[in-house]
Amino acid sequence: MKEKSLKLNAVLNIIKQCMNLLFPLITFPYSSRILNADGIGKVNFALSIVSYFTLLAGLGIGSYATREAAKIRDNKILLAKFTKEIFTINFTTTFISYLLFFVALFAVPRFSEYRVLLCICSSTILFGTFGFEWLYSAKEEYVYTTVRSMCFQVLSLVLLFVLVKTKDDYIKYASINVISSAGSNILNFINLRKLVDFRIKAKKEIKKHLRPILILFASSVAVSLYNELDKTMIGFLADDEQVGYYSASTKITKLVIALITAILTVISPRLSNYAENNKEKFYELLEKTFNIILMFSLPFMFGLIVMARPLTILFCGANFEPSIKIMQVMSVIIFMIPLATFCSSQIFIPLRKDKYTFYPVLVGAIINAVFNVFLILKFGGLGAGIATIIAESSVTFASFVLVKKSEVSVRKLFKLFYQYLLAGIIMAVAVFLLGKIMPQNIAFIFVQIFCGCVIYFSILIVFRNTYVNGVFETVQKRFRQN
Repeated sequence: MKEKSLKLNAVLNIIKQCMNLLFPLITFPYSSRILNADGIGKVNFALSIVSYFTLLAGLGIGSYATREAAKIRDNKILLAKFTKEIFTINFTTTFISYLLFFVALFAVPRFSEYRVLLCICSSTILFGTFGFEWLYSAKEEYVYTTVRSMCFQVLSLVLLFVLVKTKDDYIKYASINVISSAGSNILNFINLRKLVDFRIKAKKEIKKHLRPILILFASSVAVSLYNELDKTMIGFLADDEQVGYYSASTKITKLVIALITAILTVISPRLSNYAENNKEKFYELLEKTFNIILMFSLPFMFGLIVMARPLTILFCGANFEPSIKIMQVMSVIIFMIPLATFCSSQIFIPLRKDKYTFYPVLVGAIINAVFNVFLILKFGGLGAGIATIIAESSVTFASFVLVKKSEVSVRKLFKLFYQYLLAGIIMAVAVFLLGKIMPQNIAFIFVQIFCGCVIYFSILIVFRNTYVNGVFETVQKRFRQN
């Protein structure tokens, strides 16, 4: 297979993630004002419950399958054999997951009022199995996945404005959320024959995949525990309204994280390939990727802290004011999560140190669960936010402790950290002062964001940042040529 442009892939995946960012920023202001915190809370509580069964069905297959398929993507026979083996495992775990889901649906009293909602949300389990998203990532089919996602997002947007009219339409809202992902997965399945020739016959070897998959599954369980456990525990220990406030506060932070880590999704298959065949390119690409994460995560974190109030009021409405403090606290994960994700997806998995992905998130899951019990009871959604920050900080710290054992220089990775930190702090102060003298409406929010970007990157240019100046010089050369 001809090696596809990594820059083009990155741009396409960032466009896709921008659409994923833009879509909720359009839909959430509308849905939060129609459904209020209670309705939003119901849907997010149901989604958090379903996520555990989705996790069981997925069994850590995504990361493992992407890595292994990327190595054999040019060999049609091996790829077809591998795809059949992974699908067999995935289909079996999906069947088991659904059995357990229906047992829980009728065995847990708290679920009785959510049964219809839970059943609707659970359809993502089945469609996820037939979506083969890992194969499209391994084959670097980012043009197709970007266009596909955009089409179904537009369809979902139209359905939202047409069907969701009152606070009792939260079931319709949940159904529309499912349509976007389910439609993409159905299209993936229809398009699958273009990537894999299933007519190729070969003996299946299932057992050899189980051990690495189960190691990654253990990591996925731990990650899910401190990503979804918050909303689940708020639902059990507090109420739907607190779930709504917490979900609203994390909406923007999680979307920003998805945007930052979009580049990691693109680069992971290429790093897996380089780790096997070209260590020099592996370490070079690793350093570039890490600097890009630092370059964007720090200003996003500082920016969201100082702009939490206007953004919450704008996108959620005045009724969601309790979400402001939660958002400011949760902003820290914009820096922490991409760093921890970098360690696992860009270092541990490509270097086949799968067990290293498990230890940090296990520590984080335990810390998060313990702190949640005490802090949610006392502070509700804000307590869950504080517990998350403590947990994510421990995960990031533990990850970099293990990176030192992976022949990767942590000191070299953080060499330019001070530049991004100073630029981010100066930018945050400037944006904060602008907010004090400017009216807080959507036009001036965009003015603040634009000014913040100009200030931040201007400081990096003054610092002669290697990566920013590289882009700046490339643009200058293009203009001179034209």
